[in-house]
Amino acid sequence: MIEIIINIIMVILATIMIEVRKLLLLPILLAAQGLLFTCSILLEGFSEHVFPIIFFSIFFSPFMVNYIIRRIHLSESNPLLPHIISIALLLLLVFLCISIQFLIFGIVDLNLIIIIIGVYGIIVKTDLRKIIACLSMIFMISHVFLEYLPLELSIILTFLSIFFLSFFIFFTLKFYLVSGKISTRDLKELRF
Repeated sequence: MIEIIINIIMVILATIMIEVRKLLLLPILLAAQGLLFTCSILLEGFSEHVFPIIFFSIFFSPFMVNYIIRRIHLSESNPLLPHIISIALLLLLVFLCISIQFLIFGIVDLNLIIIIIGVYGIIVKTDLRKIIACLSMIFMISHVFLEYLPLELSIILTFLSIFFLSFFIFFTLKFYLVSGKISTRDLKELRF
């Protein structure tokens, strides 16, 4: 029962994270989600796979999102959809995912819904800082699928997540320093 409550709170935090306008709340929400995610894994039983999850979801990911938000002092770029429409579409998407999972499989996996919320955020939001937060959320939840792998492979995949997220943060900072913008709409200005 506690696991279900924790997963529901994580879905709510993911939804809030996608739609929050105050960007300084993103690292706090991400750290809270990481803490809840770690608690939900610890409720299933302690294993050595928890250590990479703790490092990535509670420490590294919120720290890096906080770093990029504090480095770039711009307001959030306009999303593809207006705020109210985006919230309504996101809630409809969550409801459809829950319904389809229940009707087809007879169970509801809220971790999959959080991944879908993250992908939605990557598609709809144009602010690169929000996209970084969505990627962090997806990488964090993807650790659920790493529990069945050997510890060495789990650590390697965690460091690949860290590398990819660090590269994306570097790219965002470099793009901001070159163009002064952080919207995905402005990426067409890049010349390679």
